Amino acid sequence: MKSIGYRRICLDFHYADFAPDVLKDINPRKMVRIWKESHVDAVMFFLKDHWGNVYYDSDLPSSLAPRLKNVPKDLFGAILQEARKVDLSIIGYTTVEWEENYARRFPDCVRTDIDGQPVRQSIMGRGKWQYLCLNSPYMDFFLTQCKEMVTKYEFPAFFIDIVHMSPVLDRPVCFCKYCQKKWEKEFNETLPKEFDHRTRELYLRFRDKVLYDFLQRTAKEVKEIRPDMLFTHNVLTDPRQTELDDYLTREAEPWGKDYFCNSVQSKLYRSLARGNPFEIITARFNQFWDFTIKSEEQLTWEMATILSHKAEIMIIDQPDIKGNLFPEVYQTIKKVYRKATRIHRELSNSRVYAEIGILCNNILLKEFPQDDPSFVAACKFFTDLHLPFDIINTEYLSIEELKKFKLVILSNLENISERNIKLIQQYIQQGGKILFTYQTAFTDELLKPYPMNKKLLSLFESVSELNEKVVFVKTKQSIKSPFIRANNGALRVDKKKSQNTLGSLILPAMQETKERWISHNIHPGIESRWPSIIRGRFGKGRFIYLAFDFFKEYSEQDLASFHNCFWNLMKDFYSPVILCEAPRTVEINYYLEGKDIIKIALVNGVTGRLLASTNKEDMTSKESLHCNINEVIPIYNIRFTLPYRISKTRNISNHKIRVIPKERESIIELERLDIYDIITVRKNRSGS
Repeated sequence: MKSIGYRRICLDFHYADFAPDVLKDINPRKMVRIWKESHVDAVMFFLKDHWGNVYYDSDLPSSLAPRLKNVPKDLFGAILQEARKVDLSIIGYTTVEWEENYARRFPDCVRTDIDGQPVRQSIMGRGKWQYLCLNSPYMDFFLTQCKEMVTKYEFPAFFIDIVHMSPVLDRPVCFCKYCQKKWEKEFNETLPKEFDHRTRELYLRFRDKVLYDFLQRTAKEVKEIRPDMLFTHNVLTDPRQTELDDYLTREAEPWGKDYFCNSVQSKLYRSLARGNPFEIITARFNQFWDFTIKSEEQLTWEMATILSHKAEIMIIDQPDIKGNLFPEVYQTIKKVYRKATRIHRELSNSRVYAEIGILCNNILLKEFPQDDPSFVAACKFFTDLHLPFDIINTEYLSIEELKKFKLVILSNLENISERNIKLIQQYIQQGGKILFTYQTAFTDELLKPYPMNKKLLSLFESVSELNEKVVFVKTKQSIKSPFIRANNGALRVDKKKSQNTLGSLILPAMQETKERWISHNIHPGIESRWPSIIRGRFGKGRFIYLAFDFFKEYSEQDLASFHNCFWNLMKDFYSPVILCEAPRTVEINYYLEGKDIIKIALVNGVTGRLLASTNKEDMTSKESLHCNINEVIPIYNIRFTLPYRISKTRNISNHKIRVIPKERESIIELERLDIYDIITVRKNRSGS
């Protein structure tokens, strides 16, 4: 597969002639020079935007391919010509379902809701793009336009945007006449307005087939004209679509609020890519398209986080209204992308090293953009502990995949197919170890509830819901706290005689009402007979089950007692090969190279203090909090313990590494960590 470089820019347009002087000063030669000087390898440049404006020399009528009044007839061609002079790759961009010119000219091709109203997408309360339906005649027009684009120009990669049709499982979003007709032909019935499990399954099949057929046809027609052109699309809503993409792409942006987003999405898309390239997209803006710029420290941290997962990076930019690039933006990007070289080079030939696998359900994709807080919380938990972990994607689940890990985590994995339940059971029976929590395996992949005897992987006598929303968890071993409080509920589980109770549930002292309460909050009562933590065997393997949403509770409470509880449970169950002592501001990813080399990628991000809005109680509100990395506080004396002797170490920073040999292990101590570093450790072949 040809390389288009790992440091990319998207020059976002989506302009309209409503403002004066739109793109009046645009200068292809000057733009390309600035990009090249800024260590950019590839630029995604527009062929068509959300308004339907084209930026290439189209032969289609201007009514179908309008052009901004100040834009040259062949702006894309001019950019391409200048880029070739300096060996800069150009990725062609076109929009799919948001194409406002076509939507306004042909309203019957617009998606409609149950009431016959156009389906729109509001951006920050401004702009309400209409969705075009891929079952309408628009699809043929789009493909005609695509073929014209790739016939007229030779460029290395083609990116088609806004391809997702339906973001939810509980209703179809299109009731246009074309969808109704296609549904009747497919299923010999009227498109339903209310959904049960049967019709939900039908709709998912319908939706996924429409999207897959569209992408397959588009990729086929592009490749027939340009066989070597790379193809990708945004967004991925069904893992089967990965078969059609040459590389995967994912928008993942902290926006000053979610500092696990880039990390979790990188691991998720790495699992979906299965060895193929994938890119993570962020933006240079401080908040959503606010036309400010993040600090150098912020962008450096994002770049290092993304590249330390062996992903490629794209930073979204937008010129000023006249088409000029902001100098301050590229002064920062130049510094950031210059730093990226060593990270990419150091990890390019390595493979992921992980001891723990976190099972991730593709319901995340089918219900986009709904998050899975329990899954994300588990990723945070093991990131905070600096343990080597990776994501196991249920789409590709197999016994062989599960056996790669010493410990498998199912963090409240509610939706899981019957096939995958059997695979997990087989894995445990053959000697595997799992830790699972709360309502794991309560429904199938289409949200249909399992009978009681199949819930919780069929490992217990029975399970039922508790009436209490808040309970307390008493553990048998000390966690330096009287108990763990579970604010998201717990289950009542009847264990089998052979299974051991490692913790019990404490129910509230009394049922509280508006008229009756104790103190200021729900008060713990006495210890019940219901287990909160159960340990057992299944065949040759073992499992630990926690009857509450352990990882989600950790993410919401952030108490050390959760870490203490985990390590107590891991005695004689799981022992990490690599141990790290470092503050939680440090994220670590582990890699292997050859037989004797381990690479440790470290990223440090220390933010300022968060300030709660005075008129809001919700400290997690996205409206009330925003925090950038504007300064980096160095971390000193990070220590790693490895179970063998070491012959050589090096790192990409100038900070010292100290090796302390022990009888059967070695301790590596990194003197100082700024934003990022990579340590390379070579094992002593003659040592133990």
